[in-house]
Amino acid sequence: MKVQPHKPDSEPGSEQADNLFDNLPHTLPEQAKTLYFNAYHWYVDHHGNNPELAHQAGMAAVMEHYERDEQTGDWRKK
Repeated sequence: MKVQPHKPDSEPGSEQADNLFDNLPHTLPEQAKTLYFNAYHWYVDHHGNNPELAHQAGMAAVMEHYERDEQTGDWRKK
C-alpha cells in the first residue's frame, strides 16, 4: 500500500492524534506512528470512516516498513 501525503485536521502530537495512538504499541517509533497516522487518514478520506479497517490499513503500512523484535517487543526499520 502506497501512502499518499496527508494533511489531516489533527497532526501527530495533538490530543485527537494521541487518542488514536492509544491503541498502538507503545514501542512504536515516532516515524512509524506518523506513517500509521497518515495511512489511517488516507483510508478514511478515500473509503469512509471505518475505524477498524482504517486501523488495519495503518498497521499494514507500518508493517511494510517496520518489524517487531519478538524478544524485546521493540519495532525497527526493515
